[in-house]
Amino acid sequence: MPKSQQQARTRDGTRLAYTLYDHPTPSRHIALIHSLAMDRSFWRPVAERLATDACVLIHDCRDTADRTSPRVPSQSSSMPTISPI
Repeated sequence: MPKSQQQARTRDGTRLAYTLYDHPTPSRHIALIHSLAMDRSFWRPVAERLATDACVLIHDCRDTADRTSPRVPSQSSSMPTISPI
């Protein structure tokens, strides 16, 4: 279960950190999303267990520890598109 930590960039320039637990022959693909006032580390123990037979993605949502945002407010209330990983 190789693990990679990287960042994805949204259209407004925000970079969101993520960790991908890759599996060579996954039976499932799982994305775990934390709630407010947390970051992706909340899911790390769960992701490590699930990664024994699945590809697992954990990421930081906006306004969490490991991300950068532009200083301008968002022009839209809808969620931005994240570049392909």
